[in-house]
Amino acid sequence: MQTLRDYPAALRQTADVTTGTVWTEALAQTGSPAVLVNRAHFSPGARTCWHRHQRGQTLIIESGVALVQEEGGPILELRPQQILECAPGVNHWHGASGDHAMTQFAITTADGQYATWGQLVTDEQYYAGRR
Repeated sequence: MQTLRDYPAALRQTADVTTGTVWTEALAQTGSPAVLVNRAHFSPGARTCWHRHQRGQTLIIESGVALVQEEGGPILELRPQQILECAPGVNHWHGASGDHAMTQFAITTADGQYATWGQLVTDEQYYAGRR
């Protein structure tokens, strides 16, 4: 057995793909097609922009309260130990609720680009039906 590498440093995500403060750690990236495992920390109210994955994505909520929405669907609330499968090619966003931080693991498989990024999620979209 050997140590593969040290735990990665967290990187703050940029304002073109997130609203609020989001830190990610790339835990693993291997194979062909490539599998990427990220751990992401969202401050309260922080979220990704609309995006999709060519082969889908699995989200595992580690702590806090997550909000997830597929385009045209309702906003789902997820709690620790819940797992969500995002279908391939479907626009969606995910992030923390307005009053709780959230940490998630995201597992994504891709032949090339992991995500196709779209528009930022507006406050109106984020708070729809939740105020």
